[in-house]
Parts: sequence; structure tokens; C-alpha cells
Amino acid sequence: IKLDNLREDYYTNELRAQIDLEIANTYLTMGKYENALDYYELVDSLYKNTDVSAKSFYYRGTFYENQMNDYGEAKFYYDKAKSEFTASEITLLATKKFLIFEKYFHFHNEIKKYDSIYNLLKVLDTLQTIQNLTQTDTMSVVILDTTTSTSDTLKKENDIKVHTTKPTVLISKDSALYLITKNQFELATLFLLDIERLDSAEYWFNIVATTDSITFRPRLLYALAHLANLQKNSHAADSLYNILIEDYSDTKYGQHAQLFKGIRVIEEKTRYDSLYEKGMDFLKNKRYKSAFTLFKKIYS
Repeated sequence: IKLDNLREDYYTNELRAQIDLEIANTYLTMGKYENALDYYELVDSLYKNTDVSAKSFYYRGTFYENQMNDYGEAKFYYDKAKSEFTASEITLLATKKFLIFEKYFHFHNEIKKYDSIYNLLKVLDTLQTIQNLTQTDTMSVVILDTTTSTSDTLKKENDIKVHTTKPTVLISKDSALYLITKNQFELATLFLLDIERLDSAEYWFNIVATTDSITFRPRLLYALAHLANLQKNSHAADSLYNILIEDYSDTKYGQHAQLFKGIRVIEEKTRYDSLYEKGMDFLKNKRYKSAFTLFKKIYS
């Protein structure tokens, strides 16, 4: 009521815009989502291309992300927020959020794509057995367009072709399984570090754990240990660190586990360590551009 009364006391668009945004945020805090969305839409229509409308889009993105778990809508509004008013303080946050959910959908699409390819290859293996094909007449899948999702690809005869005579193999069943697992692991990590949904991170890490991929084993154990620490499950974390120390001591994950448990590790200094130290020297001497260039190189 006070905000409504305050709104009537001011006549400049800038002040009214801020009041309308605060009314929307207040409704959101109270759990009156329909009222909040109505006011956000009011802000969008009355104060286009302003700092307030950019924040309106951003707050709506957080609503769909956190309250509704609708990542498609969240991505849509973060996208709107990042380009609504580039001078807004919200632009960098919105851009970061948009990129996070762009990765989320990318990993999901990759999992679906390679899962369909993997299942198709399994069917072809079965057909090969049934038809008793000779060693020279084998079946395989040639993928001509991997930029689209597999569900769409399967609908196009020109995208996937089955050959029965000396075909060129562009992807194997093992490769497809590796790519499925890789994207599952990346999705789990995204949930753990960026979206900060521990339950979803645990779900996807457990799926990766069901595979026999040795490639991801030490990374997976370390990620699960980190997750257990965040969940205040020190017993589980300690057990996972012990496995890393016992079975993977020669990896960086095993070394990190030793450091975490207070075991001294002599680590070989890499060129990246040297670059980092040089970057810190630049930073201390206020040579920010040079420091940024080095840090960006290390990150890449």
C-alpha cells in the first residue's frame, strides 16, 4: 500500500519505474507470483530499454530458474536482460546466467544425440549378427550432420545412412558412449559449480558412475568428494579421498586429495604456475591489461 501511494506522489518516469519494479519484487518475495509477473510486464511495456526493464527481465529469469525450475524460460529472460540496456549493472550477471543455461541445453542435446547414435549402432550390431555378415561386409553409421539433435537427424535420410558394403566409419559405439559420458559429466559439473543444484549434480554424477569409463574415474571421485563436503557428509568425502590417494596418487586429483588430508605433496612446477606468478606480479604493479592477458591464457 505504501509503495502504491508513493507511486502516485511522483510523476517522473524514472522514479515510477523504480517503484513499479519494487512492487513487483515485493510481490515475488511474498509468493504472489501472478501479481509479481503482472508488474514485471508493466515495467517491460512502460519503460523499454532502461536499467529498470533490464532488471525486470533478470528478476523474472531468477524466478523461473529458482521457483519454477523452468530453465528454458529462465534462459529466455536472461537473454532479454543482457541486451535490454547494456549499461545496466545487471548486464554482466544476466550474460553469465544466459551462458550457463546455454551450456545446460547444449549438454542435454549432445547426450540425446549420441545416445540415439549409440542405440542405433547397437541395433546394427544385432543385425550384423543375425545376417551373418562377412568381415568385408560390415555395417556402420556415417554421420553427415552432427550439428542437429539426433532425433531430428534420424528423420532425414540424407543425414544418417546405413551401408552394408565397405563403408567409412566416422564414429564407433565406444566413441558414442564416451561422448555420452563426457557430456553427462560436464552437465553434473555445471549443476555443481554454476547452477548450484546439489541434488541434480549428484543425480548426473551417479549416472556417470554406472559406466565403466576409466577416463572419468579420478575426476568423478574427486567431484563426488567435493559434493559430499558441500552436503556436510565428511565420512563419505574422507572415503572417496582415500580411494583417490590409494588408486590414483599419480593424478592431480590424487594429489589434491592428499593435500586436503594434510599429506605433503611435492608437485612439479609447470609453465602455467610460472605464468600465474608472472600475472600476479603484473597485478601487484597495476599492469592490469598484461595480467588479464596471462590469466586468460592460463584459463584457455
